[in-house]
Amino acid sequence: MTALDARSLARYRRCSVGIIFQAFNLVPSLNAAENVMVPMRAAGMGRREARTRAEELLSRVGLADRMTHRPGDLSGGQQQRVAVARALALDPPLILADEPTAHLDFIQVEEVLRLIRELADDDRVVVVATHDSRMLPLADQVVELVPDVGTADRPPETLEVPAGDVVFRQNTMGDLIYVVSSGEFEIVRELTDGDEELVSTATTGEYFGEIGPLFGLPRSATVRARSDGTLIGYTVKAFRERLGNNGIRDLIEHRPLDPD
Repeated sequence: MTALDARSLARYRRCSVGIIFQAFNLVPSLNAAENVMVPMRAAGMGRREARTRAEELLSRVGLADRMTHRPGDLSGGQQQRVAVARALALDPPLILADEPTAHLDFIQVEEVLRLIRELADDDRVVVVATHDSRMLPLADQVVELVPDVGTADRPPETLEVPAGDVVFRQNTMGDLIYVVSSGEFEIVRELTDGDEELVSTATTGEYFGEIGPLFGLPRSATVRARSDGTLIGYTVKAFRERLGNNGIRDLIEHRPLDPD
């Protein structure tokens, strides 16, 4: 792949990879058959041959009676089936599907799940990126992608912070998430003109500094003690355990901590 020039890479993508988009990406002014014909015509296939192939594919996905309908006249599930037919236009050995059930109701989801499973039965590789757990039983292999939170298993660290001291500064790296045991801590954003903007104040039981360690990013704000206070610093791994079963999701959504 890395050795291909731009033209060869474009040809590979066109002929060897079919893509099913989350938002369908159908051309509104074209009917279902014409949308399926687009990649075939772009590859140099004649109009008659492309139309015959499009009609065959639309029949296969259960849309034989919707070939002349434009996307605006189709349901979400029907639009996604048109998108599947389009992805199959040049009979690629690889199908990439990006959240194919994201905009569908539960009835439409069932139709699309069955169709995607059928695609994988045709000696074809189908790779699906999804948050929809209903797809898991259909998969031959599941790869879960989660942020690399490291494996360090350090115990929580207690930090006594005098009033006015800085806990961490904006744009620096760090690996701890802090829970306020006592006192108040100002979270401020340093502006380009040198001034500061108060974002929030963390008090007893609240936490801060989670996004940087979670995603390996620099701190997005500066934190300093408004009063004498005590912090408990957790690694991401330890803090996930502190949050419980939904650790990563709750951490990203900044769910309040349950009382100890």
